[in-house]
Parts: sequence; C-alpha cells; structure tokens
Amino acid sequence: MDTRETLRELEEQIYRKGRLETKLRYMQKEAWDLRYAMEVYARQAAEEQGDVDQLTGRTLKGFLARLQKNTYQDRLTREQAEAAAAAAKLENAQNRLTELETRMQEMNREIRALRKADREYERVLAERRQQIGTQPGQKAEKLAALEQETDEIRAKKREVDEAVTAGKRVKTLAGQIDRELLEAEGWGKWDVMGGGTLSDMAKYEHLDRAGRMVDSLQKLIGDFRTELADVTLFADVQVEIDGFTRFADMIWDGIFLDLSVLDRIRESRERIGILMRDVDRLLQELSGTATETDRALAGKEAEIRRLVTEACDDAV
Repeated sequence: MDTRETLRELEEQIYRKGRLETKLRYMQKEAWDLRYAMEVYARQAAEEQGDVDQLTGRTLKGFLARLQKNTYQDRLTREQAEAAAAAAKLENAQNRLTELETRMQEMNREIRALRKADREYERVLAERRQQIGTQPGQKAEKLAALEQETDEIRAKKREVDEAVTAGKRVKTLAGQIDRELLEAEGWGKWDVMGGGTLSDMAKYEHLDRAGRMVDSLQKLIGDFRTELADVTLFADVQVEIDGFTRFADMIWDGIFLDLSVLDRIRESRERIGILMRDVDRLLQELSGTATETDRALAGKEAEIRRLVTEACDDAV
C-alpha cells in the first residue's frame, strides 16, 4: 500500500471515530435521561400497584370500596390498567437502557481500536513532510513557508490562551473580594442601625480579608496587562480600594462614621464591579481572537495535508 492510500485509509478511520464519538455523546445523554425517567416510572408504578393492593387487600380502603358494589369492579379495573401502564413504561425504559448500554460498550471498544489511527496518521504525515522538505523544489519551499506560518499561529494561540487564563484569575479573585465586601456591607448596615461592637468586628473581619486579597489582585492585574500586550490588546484595567478608618470606628462608634465606612464599602464594590465588567469585555475579545486563531490554524494544517497528499500522488 502506497503512502497516499495509507493516508486515505487512516483519514477514513479518523472520520469514523469522530462520528462514533458524536453518536456516543448523544447516546450517553439519552441514557442519563432514561435513568432519571426510570426513577420517576418506578415511583409511579409502586404508587399505582399500591392502589391496587389496597383495593384487593384486607384494608379499610378495600373494605369500603367493596361495599360500593356498583363501582368497585370499574374502579379496580381502572387502577389495574394504570398500574399495568406504569409498569410497562418502566419496562420499556429499562429495555431501551439495556440496549443503549450494550451499544455504547460496542462503540467504546471500536473507538479505542480507532484511536491509534490518529497517531499513525500524524506519523505517516510527518514522515512524508520530512521527505518533501529534504527534496529541492517548489513543494519543499511552499511546505517550509506553511510550516513557518503554522508555528507563528500556534505561538499566537499560546499567547491568547495565557491571556485568557490570566484574565480568568483576575475575575475569580475579584469575585471573591466582592463577596467579602458584600458581607461587610451587610454588617455595615446592621452597624448603622446600632449593631455595636460585635457588628463592627464582623464587618472588619470581612474587610480585612478583602484587603489581604487586594495586593494579590493588583499583581494578577499586572500579569493580565502583560499577557494582553503579547496579543496586541491594551486595557487600562485597575482597581484601588481605600483603607478604612477601623480604629476610629471601633473607639468612636457613631452613626456618621458608620455611614462613612458604609459609603466607602459601596464605592469599593463599584470599583470591583467596573473591573469585572472590563475583564469580561476583554475575555470576550480574546474569545473572538481565539476563534479566529483556531480557524487560521486549521486552514494552514489543511493546506499542509493537501500539499503532502498531492506530493504522494506525484510520487505514484
């Protein structure tokens, strides 16, 4: 078998593996839905059979129902039919689940067997690319140019991924700070209403936690700015949270000072909110850049595959 036929056969195996994986995901979802439905059907079947057992057994409900001779048989027939219908639903769901599980096991075995096609395809392709690269001519020059472009796109993709990771870290920590400030704001409102020393202590416990995280947040923001510069995105993302007059608040506890601290907590939360919105906007831009980069990379890799397969045809 020549290289071209080998690549074509491997491509077919890879395509089939992809189709099987897609089908498997749908079947896994159906199996999950069936398991949930079976729990519902089992409860319904038990309830319906319980109604039948009460009508036919030595129970007060059964005794009273049998006294109504004109309606007893119709009622029993109806309850038995409902119990049978519920049991049938449960049985049908169980049969379908068994069928799905058997089919999924078969598909998983086939997928595992086909996984080596990916590695073999890349090996054969790399081997053929190396052969083309060592031969003089236009194809070798074009291949070298495509590989250089591909490397550049991959480098950009890494930079975008690193920027996304840095942005998510900023957003996560900013969210934690906002939750601490929210708790402090709640205690601050209680303090204004006369909560006293205990509410002060609780308020500042959350403010201290937020304050300790702010320094880390500033560092993460700096890292995010650096990563954004690598992908030619500029953003003036920053946050500043003022200190709070803790000592005066604890010693000279009064409504005006309490209100002042509460206002500063709210201002800090507003700054954190602005930061999180800015980061969200930048992450959306990065997502768009990542999509474009993935599309460009897929296009260049497709060009390389076409070039290699054409070279295989020329060699035949």
